This record gives sequence, structure tokens and C-alpha cells, in this order.
Amino acid sequence: ADIFISASIADNYPSTLLESAACGTPIVAFDVGGVSEIVINNETGLLASSKDVECMAENIQKLLIDNDLRDKMGTKCRAYATGDLSMDIFVDRYLELYRKSRMEKSAYAAEKAMNDVRHSKLDAE
Repeated sequence: ADIFISASIADNYPSTLLESAACGTPIVAFDVGGVSEIVINNETGLLASSKDVECMAENIQKLLIDNDLRDKMGTKCRAYATGDLSMDIFVDRYLELYRKSRMEKSAYAAEKAMNDVRHSKLDAE
């Protein structure tokens, strides 16, 4: 395919865009939900404001006419998908998020325990 078009007006993190990027196909989409986490405007594709069909049409035409831009974006799509969006990076980011949340939970639990001790001392007095 020369370009991938996503006309969805509500989407969180569409796997079709990930698949398109992995294939090196530039994306034209509405900037909704998590789309902008996958499509970097003017680098891996072109984004239009939600429901702005005129902008969407212009973006489609722009990529269909400009072979060099389409090729450049396609190359960036592939690199981004196999780098920043790769499964290894994805898993590492989730593990880091999990570790941070566990540390915050532990810090919160320690603070709560200290407050409980303080309050029990005050109650005993």
C-alpha cells in the first residue's frame, strides 16, 4: 500500500496503525484518542483534527502526489515501529511503570503506617 488511511473518530491505540507503521506505510488519520502516540505528525504520517474531512482529504492528496515525502515518512514509520514501538520497548515501559507504581504504593504504605503510629501515640496520651 502507498498510504494507510484511518478515518476513525474514536480510537485508543489502534493496532492497525501499528501494523501499518511496521510495514513502512505512512498514515493519514484523525488526531483522536491515542492515534498521536503512533502517528507523529509530519514525520510518520499526517494528522487531521477530529472530523476535519477537508484536512483529511488534503493530507491524503499530499501523500499520494509527493512520492519523496511518502517514501521518507514510510522509512520513518518502519524505524519508529521497530524501535520506539517494538515489543521489547513496550514491555520495558510497562515493567518500569509497574515498578514505579509498586514503589509509590510501598512509600504510601510506609507513610500511612507512620501516620497510624503517630495517631496511636496521640490517642494514648
